Amino acid sequence: MNFLKKKQSNNVLKSIFYGIGHNNEELSDKQISKLVTFQNVENIDVKHALISALSGVENIKAIETLIDFSKNKKSSIRNWATFGIGSLIDLDTTEIRNALWNRVTDNDFETKSEAIVGLANRKDKRIKDVISTELENGDYGTLLFEAILTIRDKDFCLY
Repeated sequence: MNFLKKKQSNNVLKSIFYGIGHNNEELSDKQISKLVTFQNVENIDVKHALISALSGVENIKAIETLIDFSKNKKSSIRNWATFGIGSLIDLDTTEIRNALWNRVTDNDFETKSEAIVGLANRKDKRIKDVISTELENGDYGTLLFEAILTIRDKDFCLY
């Protein structure tokens, strides 16, 4: 990752990060540490690409960065980061669950839905009430049904 040692244009950074995101299984701790130094970049496209590079990586610095991104003021950043920690990482920690719970009431429907799926993936029993409320309110989409299928609760069986 020597190419990240010198200043690059946003387009180059975006390309590098998306490329890493397609092949991030073998990232070392040192490489992840270098990647997370870019989390404060202003360009939203570069942030999306960085989220792609870090998503699915079960490394504490990568996860902490995704959790930080899940709090971003831009809904598209929150959404991608929530998807990254909720669906692309299998690790189940208190920090991840708390980050997902913080997004369950998000104003952005996609972000909220990704958080619900992430908690269903972790078999968090408390998500059943959230799913029921979403169904009662008519606020549902394919991600909500994915969560229902994931938790496999008999109360949601349709015959």
